[in-house]
Amino acid sequence: MQDGQIGERSWHRLFVLVLLGIIIAGIYSVALHGPFIFDDAYAIVESKQHHHLPHSFREMLYSRSVSFLTLEATYAAVGLNTMWYHAGNILIHVCAVFAVFWLVYLLGRGVVPLQPLSVGRWHLQPVFAAALLGAAFFGFHPVQTQSVSYIVQRLSSLAALFYTVSLAAYVSYRRANTWHNRVVWTALSLGAGLLAVHSKETAVTLPAGLWLLEVIFFTRRWRPLLRRTVRLWPWVLLATIIPAYTLGITEYLDRDAAAAAGAQPHLTVQRALLLTQERQTLPFDRLDYLLTEINVVRTYIRLVAAPFGLHLDWDYPITYSLWAGWTVPSLVFEAALIGAAIWGVRRGWRLAGFGALFFFLALLPESSFIPIYDVLFEHRLYLPMVGAASVFAEFAIRMWQFAGRRFGSYGAASLWAVTLCVWLVILAAATVQRNTVWRTSLAVWVDSAAKSPNKPRPHNNTGLEYFAAGGYQEALAEFRQAAALNPDYAEAENNIGMVSIQLGKFDEAEQHLIRALSLKPDYAHALNNLGAVYLQRGQLDQAKEAFERAIQYDSDYAAALDNLGLVLIRLEQLTEATNILQNNIQLNPAFVSSYNNLGVALSRLGRSQEALELFQRALAIEPENMLAQHNLLIMRGAQPGSGLRVLP
Repeated sequence: MQDGQIGERSWHRLFVLVLLGIIIAGIYSVALHGPFIFDDAYAIVESKQHHHLPHSFREMLYSRSVSFLTLEATYAAVGLNTMWYHAGNILIHVCAVFAVFWLVYLLGRGVVPLQPLSVGRWHLQPVFAAALLGAAFFGFHPVQTQSVSYIVQRLSSLAALFYTVSLAAYVSYRRANTWHNRVVWTALSLGAGLLAVHSKETAVTLPAGLWLLEVIFFTRRWRPLLRRTVRLWPWVLLATIIPAYTLGITEYLDRDAAAAAGAQPHLTVQRALLLTQERQTLPFDRLDYLLTEINVVRTYIRLVAAPFGLHLDWDYPITYSLWAGWTVPSLVFEAALIGAAIWGVRRGWRLAGFGALFFFLALLPESSFIPIYDVLFEHRLYLPMVGAASVFAEFAIRMWQFAGRRFGSYGAASLWAVTLCVWLVILAAATVQRNTVWRTSLAVWVDSAAKSPNKPRPHNNTGLEYFAAGGYQEALAEFRQAAALNPDYAEAENNIGMVSIQLGKFDEAEQHLIRALSLKPDYAHALNNLGAVYLQRGQLDQAKEAFERAIQYDSDYAAALDNLGLVLIRLEQLTEATNILQNNIQLNPAFVSSYNNLGVALSRLGRSQEALELFQRALAIEPENMLAQHNLLIMRGAQPGSGLRVLP
């Protein structure tokens, strides 16, 4: 190693990593104030089970507990302020970039040729340059935006962070010279692995990833490899946690705990119900999914090499035959890449070979024979990008060194270095541009609807965003497009009904809501909206029945409980209304309308002081609430016999 090479000293590496982290944080700050999107609503905003920190170890016994613990901690600290959720995701991404740098740096030692890299008079340590290029590629690539700017997908990035740390710590353990260091690195690898498998199920491949490291970097002969494979049993044991959770082992633990505590195992029962629904609605079997994923993997490779056309909700065709479309060419292409990776390992390109093989390995949990309703999501590339970064790092360094040997440091080598920098700048600029889409949920769904024009869901969700913004005609057009694309789409029919109510078209609303219920009889939202139609018409008994049915299917449905309370007030069943509204406030303490309606019921029961306090609580939550303001003024200023009444 020559003196004066950039990267040979620890402070060089620290300085560059800090600078890299600042740049990445700046790139993602564009979407720092972006809203909750898509599954964020279910997993964070509406999820009462994730609005408190776990109270016992038993509550941590599920496969995504670490990821959701970070979300629960954020909620406990800042509520639903999205800036801090995004800041957490950015921090996780920056840490993952550092972990990739560490892994590539460790693997590159003894693999990347020692010939210094030159740019004019500057000389870079090759292994440092490889690690820096790999980390920058991983951090700047726009395909990562879905894992970073889509809040709930920190599940993917957090699992990848711990997975990569586990790999790097294992490499350090294998190279440790003392017993003490081996114990420390083993403990770190196992600890990070434990966190990985409790972040997302994709970490199930960790033992296979460690075995790849053994085969490629440490043990070539089969007998020593067999012994080393046996020694991987602690990591294999970690990976068995995931199938244990999947098979419902914790359901029995939770059931026993619930019996002892006198409570119901709500979380376990809910998860089992969701899994059952997914299995019933999958439009393909395992073989169809496997054939489809052969093509999906080809698309993933294209997204890594040429990241254009990114969007949230892909409309990817299902493959039902090996001979359909591009399935056979895709299979041949992917097999050729795997063969090239093995050949590269044998020819000394061990870092790139490992990266390519790891890319395919990391895709296996979500791109093999275990069917998932959505066949392609960009966030599934987050962990495989560790492998892609390794390939990029070695290829870039080898070409740089080749140019230096062949043409000299002032010629092609410098040009290649500039080319690499330009490519990374292009990736960073594309990430900034992509993050501008993630700044608003409307932009995300308009983008998806434009890129998946024949898929109903993006149109439906675009309509919801227009509806939330008050664009009822635009929303109606999107909902109708969704219903036209899928005549059995109950959600679209419900949403057409919802817009029709806002437009005062109650007959049309009733027609679409009844259609939604014919498709999905237990659809609580459609029942609630149908009740709203009856309420607007003054058909109070029918409205009451619809709201009660909605609550039957969703017992803590805030809008239906509040609407039922409102109907009971109008029916002068004030005691029953009071009980319903008090229950809703207990279940949904942020639902402002129920404070107002309960105040109305209590005022009509003569409990004026309690009513006054409820109107004040409503205004504390929502200071601009006009009904609560009106009712508070009436309660404070109305004279007996004036004829003024509080309004529900």
